[in-house]
Amino acid sequence: MIGKFADENNQILITKDSDFRNSFYIKKSPKKLIKINLGNISNKLLIQIMTDNLLHFNKLNNNQFFIVEVDKTTIQFNVLRKNNDN
Repeated sequence: MIGKFADENNQILITKDSDFRNSFYIKKSPKKLIKINLGNISNKLLIQIMTDNLLHFNKLNNNQFFIVEVDKTTIQFNVLRKNNDN
């Protein structure tokens, strides 16, 4: 339901739940996903990481399908084309 709501309202879903990552690659939903892989960190550090990368996330919002995976040492961006069957 959350993924469907995000898709219908052209919003980015931010989650720690790996089920959404799997759904993105299998069902292409949610269409716009930021997957947090940081474990237990403080809210202050999470907000800092997200704030530091906000411009990058905002630029991606023009794409129809994308996933961003935020780890402790890297941030991976993957933009899919509409007909991409990855």
